[in-house]
Amino acid sequence: MCSASQMTQSFKLAFSEDRTAQAIYTANVSSIENVLAELHLTSSQPVLVIVGGASKLCEKDYARLQSFFIQVVAPLAESLNMAIVDGGTDAGVMRLIGKARQGLNASFPLIGVVPVGLINFPGNPYPMDPDAALPEPNHTHMILVPGSTWGDESSWIAKVATAIAQDKPSIAILANGGEITWTDAQQNVAADRPVVVVEGSGRTADILAQALHGDILDQRAEPLVDSHLLRSIEMADEFDEIEQILRSILLQEAKENEAR
Repeated sequence: MCSASQMTQSFKLAFSEDRTAQAIYTANVSSIENVLAELHLTSSQPVLVIVGGASKLCEKDYARLQSFFIQVVAPLAESLNMAIVDGGTDAGVMRLIGKARQGLNASFPLIGVVPVGLINFPGNPYPMDPDAALPEPNHTHMILVPGSTWGDESSWIAKVATAIAQDKPSIAILANGGEITWTDAQQNVAADRPVVVVEGSGRTADILAQALHGDILDQRAEPLVDSHLLRSIEMADEFDEIEQILRSILLQEAKENEAR
């Protein structure tokens, strides 16, 4: 059993005999760099943030996104020595990237950032919602942050990604998603991070993609489009073409970072 004081230091979250994640709890945004050091995570590393649908992905969207994560996202992260940051629970896009990492037998760090009151693991000393989620078992690290409402983690995900990337490029991929995904998009744009919307993946992603095409269906999309940090990729495109687009965005980010 973990006490609250013990969780301020890193500890192992065991999913099975041979599968564990290094975990830590932090309540202080200014301590993120110390948290990364405690977790032995490398700073100044390219970062990919993944946000979007969790429990409400329909079967058709899930199947296409599964191929996208297996054939594009995980291999890209592995080949470019990236870290991936997401919401860490065993649902939706977080489950997809976890399974893609496992299938590739990849080595890139996969870091979940999740409200401590909504994650269900043995010994969690914090009050949990009855519908608390399980952690996705292929994640290598879990950063537990204050909160008992989904969305409390959104600003933390963006800040953790920034702290890891430092002067290296980072982008966010937004696929599907509901109300919380709007906050995720806003937080990453506020962090000056390009957000790549997966058009054709449903729900929030498709609303944002339509806004990029000039059709504003939700006023929350307008400032995101005006930031010039949003762009879309189409699920109907060939995966090698999508990979090249993502690589070009990362390369452009690297050039802009060097110029700063």
